[in-house]
Amino acid sequence: PSEELTLIKPEKILDEAVTMLHSRIKKIGAKIKITKNSNVKIVGTRQDILHLFLVFINNSLDAFYYRKTDDPKIDITFKKIDTNRCKISLSDNAGGIDPNIAKQIFDPYFTTKFRENGRGMGLYIAKMIVESRMQGSLKLVDAKKSLFKINLKGVI
Repeated sequence: PSEELTLIKPEKILDEAVTMLHSRIKKIGAKIKITKNSNVKIVGTRQDILHLFLVFINNSLDAFYYRKTDDPKIDITFKKIDTNRCKISLSDNAGGIDPNIAKQIFDPYFTTKFRENGRGMGLYIAKMIVESRMQGSLKLVDAKKSLFKINLKGVI
């Protein structure tokens, strides 16, 4: 991956991720709702941002599939925090994350899937990207709603 940080429109990269996962999204019947209140640009690399969106969307799709969720929905919101920070919120309606495992989801090699379907590295790597490469934060805010918040440096 490129090491050079640039200003990126995250919703443009989100469109790429959705296009890459289009057939899986369609097969599961998921709807993705994107809300933005401003034209946000963030500091990062295309590969890093793409990885974040692929991890979160794939995790939601897996949960929808295994839990046979009726009317599966993913909500992604881009919001300005102040003049140089923005927040990306991601949630789904797949039934939440068991509170007994919520504290472990960012641990390396932790997975709730069978070994052939997951290695437990997606959220761990996503957190490392956000915190180490982008000087931001990634947190699970509400396990019942599978609500994650990513705070990043940005230009609005």
